[in-house]
Amino acid sequence: MTRQPRPDPTRWPSPCSGCGLHVETRPYGVGGALVCFPCGTGTPEAEATARAALGAALAGPGPRVLTDLGPQLMPSNLTKPGRN
Repeated sequence: MTRQPRPDPTRWPSPCSGCGLHVETRPYGVGGALVCFPCGTGTPEAEATARAALGAALAGPGPRVLTDLGPQLMPSNLTKPGRN
């Protein structure tokens, strides 16, 4: 069982669409809904939805990085030759 994080509306202004708590969320719910980790992995269906949403967000042209806003294109100054 996953422990629910402590709610903090000043740090996390958008509530989880599953439980309604003001905790860290990601846009991996049904239709891009914001969900917390326990709600996003609480059932096999929810976890499959979250995995599919993350996979779709990471797919695409160019390398991606994970941010608190979800997957974003990697900044070009980090992908130029000589940066490895």
